[in-house]
Amino acid sequence: MIPGHVPRVLTYSGSPYRILEEFFLKHRPPEQVFLINAARNSTIVGEKGTRLTFPAHSLSTTTGQRIDGQIQVRLTEISNPIDHLLAARPTASEDRVVDAVRQVQFKIFKDGAPLQLSEPVMMEIPVSSQSPHPPGSAKLFAPSLATVRSVKSRTFLDWRPLKIPVDVRKVGDQRYFGFPVQRCSWYQCGHFFARRDARVMVTAKIIANTDSFESQEAFLWLDDSSVITKLYSSGRHFSGLNIPKRASGHVIAYGMSKGQLYFGAARLKKAADKLLNVYMRPMAEAEIIEAIYHL
Repeated sequence: MIPGHVPRVLTYSGSPYRILEEFFLKHRPPEQVFLINAARNSTIVGEKGTRLTFPAHSLSTTTGQRIDGQIQVRLTEISNPIDHLLAARPTASEDRVVDAVRQVQFKIFKDGAPLQLSEPVMMEIPVSSQSPHPPGSAKLFAPSLATVRSVKSRTFLDWRPLKIPVDVRKVGDQRYFGFPVQRCSWYQCGHFFARRDARVMVTAKIIANTDSFESQEAFLWLDDSSVITKLYSSGRHFSGLNIPKRASGHVIAYGMSKGQLYFGAARLKKAADKLLNVYMRPMAEAEIIEAIYHL
């Protein structure tokens, strides 16, 4: 065996996932690649409508040297709850429930070397006409480490609100949330879940025919929203904090045991019930995807 080489482990479906995170990375929406001239004002538009406008001469190397000529922009857009669930991208901000409009990441390269912003770039995200939230309530969030962590989870993602105002502007017939960003990173635009309700802790009990999982993840998806709250593991239980008492939705759980993918989902009729069982079983990759799409 080659030193440092990890043996190939086949799952139930024949997919070579060694860890659960590989499944999530595979199902994250693919990067979109754009070429622009760094010496000119340039706007790129993603497949889901995200706009990035780069001022001329706004890019530099990581050591501060100004860059001109052709550069590559890589853009990732996560714009619906299914994408969030398949990529393990929760939306909560610390202990607050957030209804996400979109999560966006962009990176910039020249000849394979990463670049940085020397001037702010304007990011614009389409405003949905079907959103239940007033456009003026939108907030901008940046990644941060989770305030609560789970031993068997490697998804430590959390979001912190930024003190950057989110404007609503119109381009043609489409309204956009617009805000300047200072660096290449992930960003989330969304609304704090404003339901005036008492908050409770929801616990999901995992029932599965395996002794243990090497890694587990579980999320609560609230009905009629893009609220994806990460649940935190303690043995065979997952818990979510500060869930609105009258909220309903689904708990979705993933696991990896001895190279085998496990999956389960359960209906939460109302968070006030506080406890529900989630039955997990070995599932092929295609079955997991189909099950999520049919929630």
